[in-house]
Amino acid sequence: MLAALGVAVLPSLLPYAVEYTPGDPTVVHQDKICIALKDAWHADRQPPSASDLLAVQQHLFSSWPPAYGTQAQRAAWAAQERQWERQPAVQRVDAYAAWSVGPGACVPRGRHRLILSGIGLASTVGIALVLAAIGRRRRTRLAPSHEAAPPSDRDAVLVT
Repeated sequence: MLAALGVAVLPSLLPYAVEYTPGDPTVVHQDKICIALKDAWHADRQPPSASDLLAVQQHLFSSWPPAYGTQAQRAAWAAQERQWERQPAVQRVDAYAAWSVGPGACVPRGRHRLILSGIGLASTVGIALVLAAIGRRRRTRLAPSHEAAPPSDRDAVLVT
């Protein structure tokens, strides 16, 4: 029984690695070791709306920096990009993207592992209760009952 409980809790206790992007701009990414029991409890952020994502995607695919041009053209493009980055839709998409590869990198997988452990624990306890009920019923059914015992030949009285 204890072994089954241990196996049920195992997914939430085993460490796993996720790709993590720290705040340091010199580090592209690194692996972060997560444990579901510790890391899956963080609050989830609401993802950006479809219209926010569409606006960002349209801009990303339509706006390219001038590779060749005057310094004034490149400066004008950079100023336009900074202005675009201040839009609320862009800030929502950027905030969610930064959270999902930073502090929130462990949350989705950790919650999945917690759910697996919960299902395992509930199943183990349910099976244990069913087996206990079956064992108890067999013991009461096999126990001798004096009231229900059939009469024997010794108990018969001869009536003449």
